[in-house]
Amino acid sequence: MHYAANEQYQARVEPSPHFIQIPSDGADVWEIDTNQLKYENKVGSGSFGDLYRGTYCSQDVGIKVLKPERTSTDMLREFAQEVYIMRKIRHKNVVQFIGACTRPPSLCIVTEFMSRGSLYDFLHKQRGVFKLPSLLKVAIDVSKGMNYLHQNNIIHRDLKTANLLMDENEVVKVADFGVARVQTQSGVMTAETIWGCPRFRLSRKEGSSGIGSKSVGDRITI
Repeated sequence: MHYAANEQYQARVEPSPHFIQIPSDGADVWEIDTNQLKYENKVGSGSFGDLYRGTYCSQDVGIKVLKPERTSTDMLREFAQEVYIMRKIRHKNVVQFIGACTRPPSLCIVTEFMSRGSLYDFLHKQRGVFKLPSLLKVAIDVSKGMNYLHQNNIIHRDLKTANLLMDENEVVKVADFGVARVQTQSGVMTAETIWGCPRFRLSRKEGSSGIGSKSVGDRITI
């Protein structure tokens, strides 16, 4: 799979009182009936809303819920962007997308549940310390996940320990694609045509090959 600069990938999301329209190629079915979601405990909060542990079809999942009172045009744009990108990517070092609900007011994104939480919580709240072999494994996991994204022309743009999650086997996976962007083969990084938002143009340096090498790159924030 490789995202190219074509019309199919230009996201066009129209406002609707019934649901947020996110383009589909017809190859996947990801809209979730919220009646099939079972919420358990809240495991985190952010500007977007709340993150819950729950179950969907007997599977442990993470449920990222947008609170209606916090919903803004920018937040809806990021929500649509995240769903649009996540439904296309599959890699062992990227958090697995399961589905989403795009019918207001119940807007949520459902992913696999990462039981060990974020690297940020491990380092700063739990005061955890990685021994060298574990630290190298973390670096390799992150590198593999980011390399996969870059090979598919996806620039994360918000790589930090809070967006790096660990599962029960201590496999680290990249998460949170709300501000991610797609770079076309011409070097133009698009913010997607979502409710008329602008496109960003970043010139690729001459002689660069691939994303993040000499052009627009991702840097991690600890």
